[in-house]
Amino acid sequence: MEQILRIPTDRGDGNLLRAQTAAAGLAVNAQLRADETRMKQVGRRDVLERLLAMIAEEKAKLADEERLERGETEGSVNSGRQ
Repeated sequence: MEQILRIPTDRGDGNLLRAQTAAAGLAVNAQLRADETRMKQVGRRDVLERLLAMIAEEKAKLADEERLERGETEGSVNSGRQ
């Protein structure tokens, strides 16, 4: 394909023009598919990063709640003993 595209265009050679047109079309389509795949991967990464951030946030909230519950329990136990 690369060799065909490097040949200078000759309007009088229909076979060469068809080959160059086909090669150019294949190159453009291949690049479009690669770009589309790359764009889909970026979207997936964004979603995954957001999900991981949400999970971390929820874990932190749960840890805070557990600390508060333990603190209240310890406080009520200590106040009951005094």
